[in-house]
Amino acid sequence: MRNLARLAAPLAVAVLLASQTGPAAPCGFHGAIGNNFSAMHPKSIGVALAVRDAVVAGVIEPAADPAAAGGAGYWRAVGHLTAFRAALSAARVKESVPVSVLFIDSGLWARLTPTADGLAMDIHTDGAQPGDVAVITSEPVLAAILDKHLPVADALERGMIAVDGEAADATRHLIAKALDAKAGPVTSAVKTQAIRMFGPVRQ
Repeated sequence: MRNLARLAAPLAVAVLLASQTGPAAPCGFHGAIGNNFSAMHPKSIGVALAVRDAVVAGVIEPAADPAAAGGAGYWRAVGHLTAFRAALSAARVKESVPVSVLFIDSGLWARLTPTADGLAMDIHTDGAQPGDVAVITSEPVLAAILDKHLPVADALERGMIAVDGEAADATRHLIAKALDAKAGPVTSAVKTQAIRMFGPVRQ
């Protein structure tokens, strides 16, 4: 019962933000800052329910509201996105399309755009743009995968990661290849790309 109670707040946030229809829904780390944020993705509720089921089954540990950590939580999320970007950069093919990533627990969107040297990353985007592939997940899920505590294949199969868009199948395969637990931890060998961020961090 205690674990279920700890899930209530993040799940409620996902459901509430998924019901928003305009571009004003802020992420959990920030206040409302104009049009820097958009509504959650339609698949976010399904992902939230899959994460809840995984916690109940003991597959992953429950997580507290990420916004409660303030600035530290924000930069932790950026760090996980950076590691994800590095992994995809190392594994991507020339035909890769832009990937927009949503953390349902904070409502934070990021966009990874192919460049000659890898993937550039924008934080605080308005959501997936036409032609993007949307990757919807929870930050604790990605963290567990990056830490090799959760096989990416399990996360995909259980619906804890949803991939949506015309190139969804290719991107799902790319994610599985990049984050395969057998591949070992992400290293710093990938060339660093600029990270563009918008909006003040809420302390």
